[in-house]
Amino acid sequence: MPDDAAPELLTAKEVAKIFRVSPSAVVLWANQGLLPHVRTPGGRLRFRREDVERLLR
Repeated sequence: MPDDAAPELLTAKEVAKIFRVSPSAVVLWANQGLLPHVRTPGGRLRFRREDVERLLR
């Protein structure tokens, strides 16, 4: 990915599928500070694919 490209953002549902947990577990991890996240201007949680992949290693 080029440096000027925006990171790929995933929803809680998409992250949940990767980790094989419920979307509410992903939101809980984010609220506890265990999973880095960003909020959209509308207040929705999004997760950078690179952060999710880093946690899988």
